[in-house]
Formats: sequence, C-alpha cells, structure tokens
Amino acid sequence: MKLPLVLYLGLVAFSGALLMPNSATAASSSEPSCGIDAATDPKYQDSTPIGWHIVNLDLPPTERWKSLAGAYAAQLQDLVKTFKSVAGFISKDLFRILEVLGKADADELLDAMPAPYGDEIRGIAEASSLTKLDAFLCNIVYEISGACSVIIAQGKDGRIIHGHNLDTAANWNFTSGQWILAEKLRAITSNLHYMKGGKIIFNSTSYVGYTGVFEGMKAGAFSVSANTRFDNTLYWALIRWITGVDRSGRFATHQLRDALTEDKSFSEAVLRLDTVNLLGPGYLAVAGTKPGEGAIMSRGAKASYHFWSLKDELAKGNNFMVNTNWDHWLPDPFFDRRRVPAEECMKSVHSDDIGFPDLFRVLAAKPTRNKMTCHTVMFSALEGRMESFQQYCDEPGCRPASEKAVLV
Repeated sequence: MKLPLVLYLGLVAFSGALLMPNSATAASSSEPSCGIDAATDPKYQDSTPIGWHIVNLDLPPTERWKSLAGAYAAQLQDLVKTFKSVAGFISKDLFRILEVLGKADADELLDAMPAPYGDEIRGIAEASSLTKLDAFLCNIVYEISGACSVIIAQGKDGRIIHGHNLDTAANWNFTSGQWILAEKLRAITSNLHYMKGGKIIFNSTSYVGYTGVFEGMKAGAFSVSANTRFDNTLYWALIRWITGVDRSGRFATHQLRDALTEDKSFSEAVLRLDTVNLLGPGYLAVAGTKPGEGAIMSRGAKASYHFWSLKDELAKGNNFMVNTNWDHWLPDPFFDRRRVPAEECMKSVHSDDIGFPDLFRVLAAKPTRNKMTCHTVMFSALEGRMESFQQYCDEPGCRPASEKAVLV
C-alpha cells in the first residue's frame, strides 16, 4: 500500500522528536495509556469558545459568503500560497492534483459540482480576490491533508454525546515546532449558523470560505463529523473527478452538509452517508438523540466497509466508540497509536455518566491533542448544544507525534 502523505508526516514527526527534549524512546517500551495530565492539559472551564458567524441561505449562493470571505481575504490568500509552496514536497500524488488543477477550466469544475457549491465558491473567489481555481483549492484542502479523532458515547441515562478533534498538517516548521498549515487554518476557524427564513437550520465549526462541513449538528436530530481514512485510493477518485474521467462521486463534506440540510433523522443521515459515491475514503460519523444512535462508517470512494454502530459496542458492554484514521477492526499502525490512549481515557473518566467537561478532558489529552490539532468540538443533538474551542499543543511532551507515536 503506497501512502506518500502518511510517510511524509511520519518522517517529519520522527525527525521533530529527535530534535526535541523528552524523547519518545523512553516510553516506547510500554503500551499506550491515557495521557490526561492535569498540569499541562487545557482546562474546559478556562477555554475560550470559538466565535460565531452566519451563513444566510436565503441569499443567492454567490452572495452567501461575501462579507465573511471579504473580511478574511488576506488569510485565505495566505492559505493558498502556503499550501501550494509545500504540495510537491508532501507527495507526488498531491503535486499531481495541483498539476491537473492548473490545467483545468475553473468554471467547468464549478459547474460540475451539485448546486449550490459551485456558485458559493465563485462568490468566495470574488470576495477574497482569489482565482476561482484557488478558491476551489481552499475547498479541497482537508480532503488532501487531514487526520482527526472522533468519540461517540452514551451515558447511563441514554444521552448521546459526540466529540471531534480536527487535525491537519503540512509544512513542518523546525524553528517553531508547529505545523504551518494548522496555524493558518486556526486563523480562519469559526462557528457557523446556517440560517434560512430567520431560523437556524444547522450549526457547524469550519473554516471561513469552506463550503463543506467537517463537523455539524442539526438540533433535535443528529450530529456529523468526518475523519480522513488512509488507503491506496486516497487521491484516485478526486483526480479522476478533476480530470473529468468520472464525476459520479461527491465530496464527503458536501454530503455532510446536505445531510444536515435535508435529512430529518439519524437513520436518514446514516443511509445517505453509507451509500453515496464519494471522491475519496473517509470515516463518516453520525450521532443521534436516542439510545444506541451512533455510527461510524468506513468509506471508500465506491463502497462502505464493516459498518460500525454504537449498538454493536453496547452489546459488548462498552458505551463508547473511538476512531482516528485507521480501520476499527484492525490494530492501529505502530506509527499512530492515538486510539488506545483515548479508549483508556474514556474508561477513566466514568464514561457511563460523561458530559462535556469529561469529554473535553479526553479530547484535550495527549496524544489525542497533538501539534496537528486545530480545534475540538462537542455535540449533544438532543439538547441542541454545540461547543468548540481552538486547540494548541506546545508544552513539553507534545510532538508532531506523541510520546508513544511517530505520527498522530
């Protein structure tokens, strides 16, 4: 299996660990354990929530992002410049995407997108003084450079809670010891109210100028999130879509947004996300409002594998699910061991009665929180409650990987 992006991240992480104190080698002999550290982890009660903006769906698609994209024009231009400058170094496959994009007709690509996404991207391009191709690139940044962790849990009273860390990385800065792309994305992160007819249709945490949804919630119905899944088709379907060979697939984060816009229930969202053709692999998570309503789908571009539900775990005596970027039915690779520490943390925080403060403790613990982590978001669709916080990891013990990993 050829995974150039994964290998790049692993090599950079390993090199970074060699240059930093508290080497990971001392911990490598033991199995991963819960990394909650009261001395260094951010505290839920002291964290500042991410602010809010509105996307008005009553406006024409070309106008919906005008004020936001205009206000963040400099940051969006900087993001594109940063990404282009490192794409070839990250992987030849990623360079190939930029190469075929450079030869593509922007309007043809945007016309090929289901409404309203092409016109929304046109509006973002105009407001931020980006070319339409560069605005399109902003809308596939996560598809080609992402990671993430997701937890779905059920309390003893049947309440469902859903947490997600959004991780992404490119361009390691050996001077600051941070991922430059993550720093750029934090600068344009916002909570968004998607509104129509004066009412909130759904909420999400996203990047200004990004028309899809990484994480979102429809109050009283369900919440959704997406993680990257690394397999040998990572960029295959996306390149075929850009070049016009096969445009039957859909962007996963647009499907998450369509689910939040159109679907009325947990089961409807799961059916959509488990069956639609996509433009790449991913783990799509849905959490509902009723006991047992949790699912994580391991998706390829054309198929879904080993459907996994919260009911499956409850039948085993477990009341939570944890997923990172690897198939849940297989052991995690030696270079990315985030899943087991998060599972151990869930066992240690009385997960049968878990609320937002305890879930935040798990998501803020190393290695679940690492130098790739941009933000944490938590949902309770039943309560209509969503909270999100910027995340950083710069204290001793933080790595591009963790103490017990080469890649996180």
